[in-house]
This record gives sequence, C-alpha cells and structure tokens, in this order.
Amino acid sequence: MSDISTVHHSLSGGFHTLSVVAKIDDYNTLIEIKEILERLSINIPDTIKFYPEWKTKVELPDGTFKEAFATYEAKYYVGNHWLVKWTLKFCNYLYHKNFFFIEATFNPKILLGMNDYMSVSDQSYLYEISERYNTIIKEISDLIPEFKHYSPNRIDYCFNRDIKPIVFGCNGKQMMKLIKRSDIPTHYEIYKPKYDPKTHRRQNTSYSHYLISDSVNINCYWKSQEQKKKHPYRELTSENIIRFEVQCKYRKTYSLRRRINQGVPDTELCNFLITSRLLADEISKQELVNYFNRVIKPGNYYSLKEAIKLINKQENLYAATKARLINVLKLIDDPQYHTIPKAREHFMSFGNTDTEKEKLKYDFNRTLRDLADLGINPVTIPERWRIPFIPGIMTVYGL
Repeated sequence: MSDISTVHHSLSGGFHTLSVVAKIDDYNTLIEIKEILERLSINIPDTIKFYPEWKTKVELPDGTFKEAFATYEAKYYVGNHWLVKWTLKFCNYLYHKNFFFIEATFNPKILLGMNDYMSVSDQSYLYEISERYNTIIKEISDLIPEFKHYSPNRIDYCFNRDIKPIVFGCNGKQMMKLIKRSDIPTHYEIYKPKYDPKTHRRQNTSYSHYLISDSVNINCYWKSQEQKKKHPYRELTSENIIRFEVQCKYRKTYSLRRRINQGVPDTELCNFLITSRLLADEISKQELVNYFNRVIKPGNYYSLKEAIKLINKQENLYAATKARLINVLKLIDDPQYHTIPKAREHFMSFGNTDTEKEKLKYDFNRTLRDLADLGINPVTIPERWRIPFIPGIMTVYGL
C-alpha cells in the first residue's frame, strides 16, 4: 500500500478506472467464453467469480422461447482485490441488429500489483496494463481478445486534493459541506442510491456531490467516508482527501475519441494509440477543469460579510452591478435555499412567462460568472464556523 506522502503528492489529473470493449465474432464464441468463465468460477472460485446479471427471452412464432438479450459479469481476483471485470453482452434476436461484445474494466493500480486505492493512474500505466491483461487472458482462453483489439468505452478521470487544515483553515469534512451546495448543470440530476432492504434505507450521500447524466457522471466526495465503508484501516490516511471524478460514459468517450482521432487510422490495431491519447494529461486536465468549473465553481470561499466587503472594494464596478452580485450571494446563503440550484430556481420564480424565466436564469448565471472573475465562489461559509476565508481547491493546487 502506498504511504500517505504518495497520496498527498498525487495532485495532478489522471484516471482511476478504465473500460475498453471489443467485438466478438458470433454468438457461439461469446457463449463459449461465458461457459469458460462460469466453469473457472467453480474450479478456482478464489480467482474468478461469475455473476449472471440478467437475460431476456422472446417468444418465437412456433411458441418456443429464445434467449435474445443477456449480460454476464465475471471478475478476476488476487486475494481480496479484483483486477479485471469482464462484462459479456449480446443481442441475438434480429439478424440486422445482433451484437456480441466483451467489455474489460480495469482497476489499474491493483492490476499492476500496487495495493493503492487513493493515488491516481496516468497515461504511462497503459502499456503495463495491456501486458498484464494479455498475460491473464492467456491463462484463461485464446477466445478472449488481446488488449490491442479493444477500443475505449469508459474513462473515469479524477484528481485528489489534500485539504490540509494548516493551509485551508478547514478540514475535509467542512470542505465537503461547502461542495454539497454546488451547482447542478442542465441535463443533470442528483444520483439516488438504491434502497437497501437490509437497512431499510438508502445509502448516505451526505459526503458526496454525485450528479448523473446520459453521457457524463460527476462525483465529488470525501474520500475518508468511502474508505471507512470499504477499507476502514485506510480511513486515517484519507482523512482530508477530496476526490473529484469525471466519469465519461460511452457517448462522451466516443465524442472525445472523434476529437483526437485525426491522423490515426480507424483500425483495431490502432486502438492502443487512441486509448493512450485519451489518457494523456492534456485531455484529462481539460475535462477535469471544465466540469469542476461548471459544478464546484472557481474562486475562493468567503463568509457572506467578507464577500460583500470584497465586492464593495471593487472600484471598477457600478453600484447596480455590486447590488446584483450581493443579492445573488445572499440568496444562496439564505437557509431556505442554501444551494446554487435552489437559489436559481427561486430567482427564476419571479418570471411570469417562460421567456421571463429564461431571462432571469441568464442573469443569475451571468452573476455566477462575474463572481468567478472576482475570484469569489458563490457558496459562502456559514457564519457559525467563524472562518472568514477558505481558499478554493484550484486556488491552492491548480491543475
């Protein structure tokens, strides 16, 4: 396991999970791979675990049933840690719509023998990932494609930030409470955990700001709470670590791939190069900064009193502009709203028509941009904390 110094120095952007996908030629090959994994899960259960997720059958004209859609999962373990997860999916119903593919999801650090759940991976890991993966599948079956035949399917970009009290004047828990009041962009919604019938409740999300959409999920969370649930002995090493993730699903990954695909032939043998480009620092940082600014917002945190003082000191702002900025800050600070989305919703409620509401929404968002230009995060520090100023994560560390 990496020590705490490694965690604290893992401040640049990278990724923590990578999924790639390859086509399977036909139904019989996919089923054979499935049966091999299923059989190995019985023979070597400590190494391979097989999970039939779901399958759907359709009734044919002759009254019989055919397995038409199915998804199966298998995980490759070393000790208590999984290294690779395979997902087999197929549609075997209509000839012109049939598909068969295998998806491989990697836990990069664990795959490469590093018992490290906190520091991030980067582009330099890809060659070793591919070599290790090819070694594993050779022990299982020649039917499973080598790494070079896979194209990128999902990439979870991320960074860690150490909220050192001596630097920030607050701890990780307090920083997370500020982040929980951050924005929810258009087309996003807050993730709602599944109901747990054992505890009769949903998973606690007090220490995460997890937003989902069709193409990208955004998750910012206090690492200590995640480690406390999964790996209690790592809780202290992650006490003040905040992690920010941009989880690019297939639609987003495909869009990124098209953007960087110039000069690379569209062949299976070039998939490694394409995947490597998607993991490059330039792409990682670009996506992380973009979504951080959209959700968490740039700038430093101030108490409402300190933010108002800072705005009133701006000699190049008109009185009306200052009043507009202060009004929005007060609205977000109001306990009745307390978050950017709820404050925006209330602000828009003064419009009588859809056109008026859109105009008010534009004015609110323009105010957020103006605050960012002044280096002020629109979320203000609660007065009861008696902390006038907390530097923004990007102010201290950048990216």
